[in-house]
Amino acid sequence: MFDREDFEGRIFSYYPPLQRVKEYVEQNLSEPISLREAASAAGLEEKYFSAFFHRKTGICFRDWLAGRRVDRAIEILTQRDDTITNVAASVGFQDLGTFERSFKRLTGLTPREFKRSVAPEAVAQAASAIPAELPAAETVELLPERSPQPEEALAAAADEALPLYAGARPLASRGAVLRNLGNLAGSLLMPTLAVARAPTLVSP
Repeated sequence: MFDREDFEGRIFSYYPPLQRVKEYVEQNLSEPISLREAASAAGLEEKYFSAFFHRKTGICFRDWLAGRRVDRAIEILTQRDDTITNVAASVGFQDLGTFERSFKRLTGLTPREFKRSVAPEAVAQAASAIPAELPAAETVELLPERSPQPEEALAAAADEALPLYAGARPLASRGAVLRNLGNLAGSLLMPTLAVARAPTLVSP
């Protein structure tokens, strides 16, 4: 993850003219700082300083200075309750409109929106909306499936219902049909066997 402050610190500490400018700006952030004053603090000519600063940092001096002022304004708004006008003046902005435009360009929020978002009550409400601990998901213990015994499997196969059709009366199960056929066959066969076993009368 890119750390802008760390990168800026490395650049400014590497080049002594930039380090001198940074120190001068931090000491006079609440005051107007011109390009000439910054060049003088760096020990360079004004025209050369502007090109040097942009070449080494990738940003012009005025934009960098506005970013430093906005950073300081963010610290103030986070630490204490103060009016937007007082905050703008304390970080060196000469008019409120310039401060609001610079703040919005760099943060995506207006100073008032940012102030409302970091107020203690807003932070407390945001914290209370986050559950301290997420509820644990309920676990259901599944019992191992019991394999059917051979006799149970046979009974289930015999009693499997035949498909039903709309408007038709339910049919008997296969097991019941087989039992009925067996009873019917037995009732027809028994008289036949009885006749076969009867003695044959022989005439004299």
